[in-house]
Amino acid sequence: MKRILVIAFVLAFVAGSFSVNAVNAGQQVDYPLLAGQTTPVGMIHVFDNGTNLSVQYEITQPGWFLVATHLYVGATAPKSGAPGQFSYHHTSLHATLDAYDVPIVVGTRYYVAAHAIVSNEQNIIGSDCSVTQDDLNATFPDTGTVLVTHVYPIQTSFDLVVSTSSGVLNGTYSGWCADASHGISFLTSYPATFYSDFGTLPASAIDKPENLDLVNWIINQEFPYPYTIVQNAIWYLLENDTNPPYCDPTYCMDIVNQALGHDGFVPNFAMGDATVIIVLPKIGDTVYQTLLLEFTPECTPIYQEDTAWASAGGSAIPFKTGWGSYFVYIP
Repeated sequence: MKRILVIAFVLAFVAGSFSVNAVNAGQQVDYPLLAGQTTPVGMIHVFDNGTNLSVQYEITQPGWFLVATHLYVGATAPKSGAPGQFSYHHTSLHATLDAYDVPIVVGTRYYVAAHAIVSNEQNIIGSDCSVTQDDLNATFPDTGTVLVTHVYPIQTSFDLVVSTSSGVLNGTYSGWCADASHGISFLTSYPATFYSDFGTLPASAIDKPENLDLVNWIINQEFPYPYTIVQNAIWYLLENDTNPPYCDPTYCMDIVNQALGHDGFVPNFAMGDATVIIVLPKIGDTVYQTLLLEFTPECTPIYQEDTAWASAGGSAIPFKTGWGSYFVYIP
């Protein structure tokens, strides 16, 4: 009699520890998705329609997103907690929702392991940029054309339409004047040579090229001043004439003094910084106004990633290694 009771107890213990309660078709069970064992970032929703088992990943915490999901659904327990070996997976995500529909047979005991790689928009550890500073050095000097769509001092912006031989700069850019002593015409296309501020410039291009690092710092700030004030600060730093036209000694010099405190500034493309490209328009022997365009390479952020598992609480079956677990679903 005792042996029968012990066997019955063991069977009940196994059934309680290694399964969830059977649910009717269409009913849903929900488990928290935990990152790094303890951080709840979303939910896993599991339900069936008698034909397919649906497993849905939902990120519910602001800023978090799915990078990849891995799912195991089988009539036998998973042999390991290595998500890369699971039968179902979606990668290269940047989403808050993902889902799988897996064919099932009603009445079968299914083992389910739901894993995800997650990240947070704030956890940027680097960037993959289309153009690096080394690329700029290798690309420039480059040749092409430039067209000015606004003329100083009446504009609130100064746009340059550019086409180059390499194609690297093709497009429209915010621009600045680096030369107050020459002019340039509105809506006229000029042949031009383009130089990186990291490279060697012709001697006559800019009076004070050693201050281009300060100008790079200026264009990456958001000053509460009109365009013309910022433009005059740039002239002040790059021209031999230290009294540029229209320069307000208070606001203009505020920008200049702030810039002087950032000597040696190098744009960080990975963080979205822009750099100046020097544009030298020239027709025959006639030299026109030296221009600067703001170039921001396209970069894809690289995020710190965390592993996450669905946690079935008391119904969870831990893997032999690691902290992940799986659970049983009976349609």
